[in-house]
Amino acid sequence: MRRLRRLLWVLGVVTASVAVPPAHADDAAVTGRAGSAGYYQPYANDFTGMEGAWTAEHDGPQRYSGETVEWDVAITMSDGTVLKANVYRPMDGDRVVDEPLPTILQATPYSKWAMLMARKVLGATSMKFGVLRGLGSLDSSDPALLNFIQQLQAMDGGLGQTLGDVQLVRSGYVWVDLDVRGTGFSEGVWDVAGPREQQDIQEVIDWISKQPFSNGKVGMTGPSYHAIAALQAASHRPPALKAVFAAEPATDIVNDVAFRGGALNIGFLPLWLHLVNGLKRVPDVQSIAQGTYEQTYAKWIDDRAKDPTTLSSALYTVLNARSMPDLSGPEVAGLLDARSPWRQAVRTDMSRINVPTMITGGWSDLFRNAEFRSYGELTGLAPGEKQLIIGPGYHVTGGGGYGKRDAPPRMDVLQRAWFDHWLKGIDNGVQNLGPILEKMPGAQGWQRISQLPRPGMVNRRLYLSGDISGTAYRSRHDGSLSATVPRNAEQLTVRVGLAGLCSESTNTQFMGITGIIMECAQDERPHEIDGLTFTSAPVPVPTVISGPIAVHLNTRHEGTDGFWAATVTDVDPDSGNSFPLSTGWVVSSERRIDEQRSTRGPNGDYIDPYQTLDMIRDYDPVVPGRPTPIDFGTLPVDAVLQPGHRLRVDIYASNYPAAIPPMPMMIGAGLTPPPYDVRDAVLLFGDGNTFHPQHLDIDPAAPSWVSVPSSDPIA
Repeated sequence: MRRLRRLLWVLGVVTASVAVPPAHADDAAVTGRAGSAGYYQPYANDFTGMEGAWTAEHDGPQRYSGETVEWDVAITMSDGTVLKANVYRPMDGDRVVDEPLPTILQATPYSKWAMLMARKVLGATSMKFGVLRGLGSLDSSDPALLNFIQQLQAMDGGLGQTLGDVQLVRSGYVWVDLDVRGTGFSEGVWDVAGPREQQDIQEVIDWISKQPFSNGKVGMTGPSYHAIAALQAASHRPPALKAVFAAEPATDIVNDVAFRGGALNIGFLPLWLHLVNGLKRVPDVQSIAQGTYEQTYAKWIDDRAKDPTTLSSALYTVLNARSMPDLSGPEVAGLLDARSPWRQAVRTDMSRINVPTMITGGWSDLFRNAEFRSYGELTGLAPGEKQLIIGPGYHVTGGGGYGKRDAPPRMDVLQRAWFDHWLKGIDNGVQNLGPILEKMPGAQGWQRISQLPRPGMVNRRLYLSGDISGTAYRSRHDGSLSATVPRNAEQLTVRVGLAGLCSESTNTQFMGITGIIMECAQDERPHEIDGLTFTSAPVPVPTVISGPIAVHLNTRHEGTDGFWAATVTDVDPDSGNSFPLSTGWVVSSERRIDEQRSTRGPNGDYIDPYQTLDMIRDYDPVVPGRPTPIDFGTLPVDAVLQPGHRLRVDIYASNYPAAIPPMPMMIGAGLTPPPYDVRDAVLLFGDGNTFHPQHLDIDPAAPSWVSVPSSDPIA
């Protein structure tokens, strides 16, 4: 019962005040500031200009009256494996259009029959212009409903329609849904965005370009995994690929989500793998009914028997191994070895992309790290050829508010305008949209800016001090952030806990669903009961923070391992709300820095550190009791602190379920090897857990600090 009461308390039952996002000043206050002037341009859209023309073009009558589909088209790969695709073509009355047209490819692991269902349901007129439009129009002034309303508004943002846009086909495109290798009705073993899958997609693009229905120009599109596949394909530069529309992509699956900081994602990742592994085993019911299933799908049946649950055994091993040598096997090695072919392949080289690319993302998206960095990493493209749109929203529920006044057009409208320009040569002005549209935390409305991180930022150290700030009443210690080295030495202690269940980090894992509990969505205070907080003085002027925030901690451990997490928040002076801006974490034994990927400032400080995440070569247990400096980064941020607001950094020893170390590391951190299910959060991380406490040294001679890229000093 004690554990249950503790868990309920964590989930916000005792939260006294309703959480609200930070109060906003007028945008004009930000525009006039040094470090902000010249590139902070409000975005206006009343749908009388090009955005209105795109919307009318998309939603109005199309060139052709309908579409037809050719089912389960077989495409044979160079190794003999047969992939299956559905090919959608426009109909002119009762005639299939035989004119060669540009073709849109969507490569999916979720089975093309599921894409068909999405196409039918979300593309229906009554659904699109009735139900979804109605949900998108809902609004409320009640702060407790804010996150829920944002989720509903996303239903009308057009993201779902990008899965299969009937209007796009009727306007004069061919659309191909491809089951990637080892999924849907395609043969083979699922490679999870790996090298063989990437080769397959290049071969499919080449195949498309040579079909009678194709004019030789191919675009790739889709959200999430589809977007990952599109960017990977573009990085290989297949000649027929001419444009990409990528919604919510990752560019490094390991660092973005699966194994960030050396900790395994057990929130989103297991659920996602169960989904794909389940869908890939659904047979072709039509062939069963026709009595041709065993003959037609003999190899498919054998392939599914060989690999029924891709990567699941690797996750089980990582979560149950008792020692480092037990972390073995091909799938485990592929995940933990930074030099493995799979690890090398799933990190997309964005600099090689040379076709026009539009990317959309969200501040609470699972792949935010990639989305923020993508514009700057697309060095082979000029502004206009590359576009980024980033605003509120979680993974697969982004696009809330799109299509409304002074916001970007709906995503299906953007997708159509993008391909019309780059595949059909229509001069519709889409290249002039951004190049970056952003709804900036802390400011009103959408902005049009030129780059991320913003120019004019200066990285400055803010030191963690034990001095009481008087602003955080629930944390384990209410410390301060200061521009000067702390005067007094002391040691602060933090412990593993369950409060992370009520945090924005958890909401991100579950695509915002858990964020319907408002106290857990826009306010970090329920989570702070497990952490050390360090809060700055109020900022006197609007202060822009843009870029990754580097964290340097002087730590001590009682075991041979540990876990450190940091969350950066914007503290509202009126409500006390601790609005989450960014978070990051690292397993202590995986602290080794990748110097080639990391960036240092002029003074030698890390300002954008990356871990190598190589457990084969760089596993480095800490020495109990010895000071151990640890550097890691948080997700990039672009936000403004309004006058009177404070910056806060929270330090934690756990971040369940977003990230947990592999079992050998947790044992090194003091966990008694469990005879119980490792998914039992209360037994692992509740009050009775056996993890050693972790210590943070506040030492003037060896201080802990964060490096914050800001337009103005933060006192």
